[in-house]
Amino acid sequence: MRDTAPEVQAHYDALLARRTPEQRLRMMSDMYDCARQLARAGIRHRHPNASETEVRQKLFLQFYERDFTPDQVRRVLAYIASGRQDGGEI
Repeated sequence: MRDTAPEVQAHYDALLARRTPEQRLRMMSDMYDCARQLARAGIRHRHPNASETEVRQKLFLQFYERDFTPDQVRRVLAYIASGRQDGGEI
């Protein structure tokens, strides 16, 4: 679906093309951070009594569940529940 007028889209594309790769990377990173904050807020809204660990698990599931096998998901959720921060083997 396209709801943007072609001339407006062309102007936006030209503005974006003028940005440096670093600026575009920063924009992408900022958008990801914003999406993550919105997802976290949605989880907190739907599960107001969830612990921080539960929020982190739900956030993982929301963003990445389809990218892993069920066994990998189980292992990641267990790793999150363990509270480890060392990046050790999952």
